[in-house]
Amino acid sequence: MERLIALGADRIAWEYPPTPDFVVLTDPDGNAFCVVDLSRAPSGSHPE
Repeated sequence: MERLIALGADRIAWEYPPTPDFVVLTDPDGNAFCVVDLSRAPSGSHPE
């Protein structure tokens, strides 16, 4: 996430669940997108 912020993304206020596995950002044009932590996915690993 820090790399995306360094490239111009902004973290926006969002109503997150108690233990979120994602963060909502906006690109420099204001388009919202999510970054998901796949290490917390039900499978417990990144897809190959």
